[in-house]
Amino acid sequence: MIIKLINNSFNEIRKQKLLIENYVFLTAIQLMNTLFYFLIYPFSIKIFGSADYGLFLFSTTIISYITLFISFGIDLPALKILSQNIDNNEVKSELLSDVFCTKIVLSCISLIALFVIMLLNPNLSKLVLINSLQAFSSIFLLNWYFQGLQKMRWFAFFQLVIRVLSIIFLFLFIKRSEDLILYSFIVSGSIFMIAFISFWYLVYKEKLRINFVRFERIVKFVRYSYHFFLNSSISVVRAQSTTLFIGTFVGMNEVSYFDLASKVILLPQSIVSNINNALFPKILKSKGIDIAVIKKVFIYEFLIGLFFIGLIVFFGRSVLQLFLHENIEMAHNLTIIMSLTILSWLLVGCVVNFVFIPVNSCLLYTSDAADER
Repeated sequence: MIIKLINNSFNEIRKQKLLIENYVFLTAIQLMNTLFYFLIYPFSIKIFGSADYGLFLFSTTIISYITLFISFGIDLPALKILSQNIDNNEVKSELLSDVFCTKIVLSCISLIALFVIMLLNPNLSKLVLINSLQAFSSIFLLNWYFQGLQKMRWFAFFQLVIRVLSIIFLFLFIKRSEDLILYSFIVSGSIFMIAFISFWYLVYKEKLRINFVRFERIVKFVRYSYHFFLNSSISVVRAQSTTLFIGTFVGMNEVSYFDLASKVILLPQSIVSNINNALFPKILKSKGIDIAVIKKVFIYEFLIGLFFIGLIVFFGRSVLQLFLHENIEMAHNLTIIMSLTILSWLLVGCVVNFVFIPVNSCLLYTSDAADER
């Protein structure tokens, strides 16, 4: 009986191999990004001091709004279309062309906002310009495509190699506080290179064609992604507005402390946030909604969220003590309050991914085919 149960368990694991692999690599990527931050945080504070490092963080927060606009919530509907046309190279080429051209147009519009920001913040203009590489990397960022193929290992590999190289460059070339511009270029440039290299690898490997599309199709794709943009906007504005408020009205030292507390939350969030992302391609392959499965996922995610909030309450202070020697209590209280976002991230993500997208997404390419006929 026990042997049969073990065999059944292994068989089930084998069946879900791609799903598990997708989750593992998605989580590895997030943990890699978080670990990168924790590796460079003590070094950055030592070289630049909390005030100048806070200035760098403040500029990247401003850039996050431009990143949000260029991304425009496109990845989720694109992933849905890819998951349902995984063997159709014609549709995949069309999809990639639509995403690429749409982001190019949104990037051109974003340039206006970028120059206005630089004019209004002359002291930050150089940092904002260099860190805008992070925003424009969104044009080439195809993590959703790797996710849809359930082949995240290659994207994780590119992340690992470039992150390691960037850490080496930081330790070799950043020696004094005057090197903040070079520091920004290495950090933001590494993000751009990850996106750019993985983009061309995927185009070559998948033998996809990227064509310029009609402006009407771009408008249609933006309209198609609009609700997802609003949903992601709420998350980004909620997360980044606090940093802007602190930097504007409190000080750049406090920006550094708040950012560290935020990154501590990212440790458990990196583990749980990809549960929905990993399940997405599998569940969305079917056109309908399996209510029983979604209810089960919702309950499990609620319990997982409570578990990680408990970890933050009991062990968050110990983690913060590794990086801070002052204001630890303040930072720990912040992490406890912010840990509630882990639960909301899971549950809202479950509803958006498995209920909102299947119900509200129109079949863009089916409609196009019908229009052409």
